[in-house]
Amino acid sequence: MRSKLPDAPVLKSMPTRIIAAHYNRVQIALKKLGHPLHLMLPGMRGFQVYIEDDAWICADRNLNNLPILAWTEFRPGTRDGLNESVPCQLLYYHPYANVVIRTVLEDSVKILNARMRRAGRGVKGRIVAFPGIHRP
Repeated sequence: MRSKLPDAPVLKSMPTRIIAAHYNRVQIALKKLGHPLHLMLPGMRGFQVYIEDDAWICADRNLNNLPILAWTEFRPGTRDGLNESVPCQLLYYHPYANVVIRTVLEDSVKILNARMRRAGRGVKGRIVAFPGIHRP
């Protein structure tokens, strides 16, 4: 599924990398919590993040969902291990995007961690016996 990338003009586009911890946590959250994810960022009045498989978009709700920045074109297959960062493309839609970029990913991961903890409460595990395995 192709994400809903905004039709707004891109001011700047550049290759970048997302650290493994952030990329991996978002992928786990997409699997556990479903697609797409919508996050309201605390302390950033009106800023929200839409997370889909192929794009993470930060937008300003107070400005009619004007995009601020977006990460696209993720290439996780180019890394040799889960501990390596993921190359992608970073799109700047707003002149002040470089100010918020420092906190957007960190805040998003914190929100996703809290959501996954809440979603995991009440889930009871059980031990399943495998046939053919005998304990002494």
